Amino acid sequence: MTPFSLEGRVALVTGGGTGLGRSIAEVLAEAGAGVAVVGRRPEPPAQTAAAIEARGGKALAVAADVTATAALPDVISRVTGWGGRLDILVNNAGAGTRRAILEVDEAEWDRLHAVNLKAAFFMTKAALPVMIAQGGGVIVNVASTFALGAGPRPTPAYSAAKAGLLALTRSLAVAHGPQGIRVNAVVPAFIPTDMTRGLWAGLSETERAEFPRRYPVGRLGRPEDIAYAVLYLASSEASWVSGIALTVDGGQTARGW
Repeated sequence: MTPFSLEGRVALVTGGGTGLGRSIAEVLAEAGAGVAVVGRRPEPPAQTAAAIEARGGKALAVAADVTATAALPDVISRVTGWGGRLDILVNNAGAGTRRAILEVDEAEWDRLHAVNLKAAFFMTKAALPVMIAQGGGVIVNVASTFALGAGPRPTPAYSAAKAGLLALTRSLAVAHGPQGIRVNAVVPAFIPTDMTRGLWAGLSETERAEFPRRYPVGRLGRPEDIAYAVLYLASSEASWVSGIALTVDGGQTARGW
């Protein structure tokens, strides 16, 4: 079999219309998976699905707000009705902030946790019965290096949500490993995407020029760097890998920020 092949498998990627999610969806489709692309606004998932199909892949666009937890079982039902099964769930949908604790009100705290943690919890809850019934599956959560350290510009509310996602990953890996379900996390550093555009815009020209020097490999990350890490964890080649946080950060955390 071709290494990292996902032929015959069905994947669901939240936040799959733009940024990291789009790259993840496209890479999984290139590996042979049928990919359901879920996003809050209808247009981005539709565009990603169309791009996948234009390359000969199989894709389904689903417009859904992942923070509307009561609707998530219906999302899973729609995906399994389309693909006949669900082998891979990528909880990628996210939202960020650059605000310090004194600037974060309760509404923003709730929003960040709803998107970054609560949605992953309840999407996984909706997907688990399908995976258990079919004898296994793979869940990959997309966290952040801000879950591992504060960095030069701490973002405590965002960091707390992403750290919770890592704890959820480990707990689910232990609880559902005996049912053939592997659960892992990918932990990216800063990647230029639509979600991080505000952070990038807030930097001076000097800061932007110096930004790549934060990473020992000497460049910024690209969405495909994260997508290929997700592909590995989703593949049979990672069949003995569960409960880990795979840091993909160009060496940033090894250097200590």
